[in-house]
Amino acid sequence: MAAELEIYEDSAGVQSREVFYTNITGDAILAAYLIPEYVRTWGLAVADTYTIEMEHDGTVWNGTVTPATGLPTEFVLSDTPAVSQGSIIAGVAMDIDELTPGPTYRAEVIVGWHAGTLVAGATGTGHQLWARNIGDVGGTDARVLIRPDATIRNPVGDTVAIGVDETSLELTTPIGVWELTFTGSVGSYTFDVTFNGTPIGEIEGEEDGPQVHVQLPDGPLVVYDLVAIAVGPVEVEVSAGFQDFQLAPDVAGAPGTWAGAEVVLGALDADEAVPFWIRAQSAPGRSAVGNPYTAQLQARIISV
Repeated sequence: MAAELEIYEDSAGVQSREVFYTNITGDAILAAYLIPEYVRTWGLAVADTYTIEMEHDGTVWNGTVTPATGLPTEFVLSDTPAVSQGSIIAGVAMDIDELTPGPTYRAEVIVGWHAGTLVAGATGTGHQLWARNIGDVGGTDARVLIRPDATIRNPVGDTVAIGVDETSLELTTPIGVWELTFTGSVGSYTFDVTFNGTPIGEIEGEEDGPQVHVQLPDGPLVVYDLVAIAVGPVEVEVSAGFQDFQLAPDVAGAPGTWAGAEVVLGALDADEAVPFWIRAQSAPGRSAVGNPYTAQLQARIISV
């Protein structure tokens, strides 16, 4: 038995990072959803609107996914019908139908809460969320924390690195771009690593079942697919966006004092939910060069 804290859009239990999809041309997507265990293991989905275009050649799906705030990325799915466990949109599972080869299918997927567009130095509107103890016992020291987010950029057409373990991202995680180049072989998983263009040296990955885990020095834990592992290079960008979000406790249905990285919610019984608030506050001097600025919410509680 244990306490477990989850974040919801409202007290009724709608997940704050719920996924919505619309098939625009054809009906390729059968379902799009978040799997909590998958999200916790491989990293959170980034809130955005994603446009997917793909076609089936009789054997595989080929396509591109374009976030509203970013550039297109190519993907290939070999299973038909296919289940994409984050290889199209990180943290999002999608059931893809086996349809007629040839036509181009188009769909739109919306993930989570997007704070909107802010000019440097501006403050956004507060947004209320709820933290619920979904465990079967009570817990203490419940709190929600803002942490850096990480984006994986695989080589075009390859899903080499699956994602980043979100629990490895802390306020002390260096902000910037890591580049990993696989230099090893089967049974010897070595990588040449740079950070913001400066060589860090060679790092040994650890085989763990169907995966290889690479712990970057003072950085995130990167997870590779053992079967798809290739030279790369793979880029892992840790965003400074967490500096642009603030949390506040709820006071009679309104935000209390806005603070930085965390809000303490106290003790929660099993199935008890309490509200809190989040807002974006673009730092003075922020430029479009780093767009999109993203962050992740972590919910923690101690079982009693």
